[in-house]
Amino acid sequence: MKAAEKSKSLAERIIRDFGGITAMANALGHKHASTVQGWKERGVIPVRQQGFVLAKAREKGINLKPEDFFDLPAGAAE
Repeated sequence: MKAAEKSKSLAERIIRDFGGITAMANALGHKHASTVQGWKERGVIPVRQQGFVLAKAREKGINLKPEDFFDLPAGAAE
């Protein structure tokens, strides 16, 4: 799998953990789901949004960690 594909799958997984594009947009207070759709299409949740996404995940009981935003080598997050 290419690096871009791995990155895309990471963003998609995070969005899926929130329950999908619309559910994540609602959880984050976005008026339009197109913001989250763009993240999915690009395969990246912007760094400036990651802390907010982590906080909302915690509020919702979603198991999300900072390292989930990055494709780290095995054992690097330990």
